[in-house]
Amino acid sequence: MNQIRNLTLAALLVLGAGCAQLQPGHDAVVVRSEQIQQSIFDTVDTFLAYEKANREALWAINPGIKKAADDLRRMFPLANATALNMLDAYKWNRTLENKVNLMTALAVIEQARTEAQTWLIQSGGGQ
Repeated sequence: MNQIRNLTLAALLVLGAGCAQLQPGHDAVVVRSEQIQQSIFDTVDTFLAYEKANREALWAINPGIKKAADDLRRMFPLANATALNMLDAYKWNRTLENKVNLMTALAVIEQARTEAQTWLIQSGGGQ
């Protein structure tokens, strides 16, 4: 039941952020990308902090959580920096190529968020 509640809440937050009205003159791609990147960062950070604070108990439940956390600690900083760099590139030069690069970089960090969410739910940290 808690998993359904958490997933519903997450979906509402994403939809709410996606439906917020833009200020006149703001680029939807930039605004939504900034919102998405921050949301992804917050989720991954929450998982990594939860894993660190509960490391021994979580490892006893499922040793795979250590590998997942270690993998995210290794790959996420570079992937997130790449997404931020692609956002900056798009802000400076709003070409289709830069937009595609930005969307690709966001898709990579979205995969990290999905993994973090999965482990949070499985470990009870998403309650």
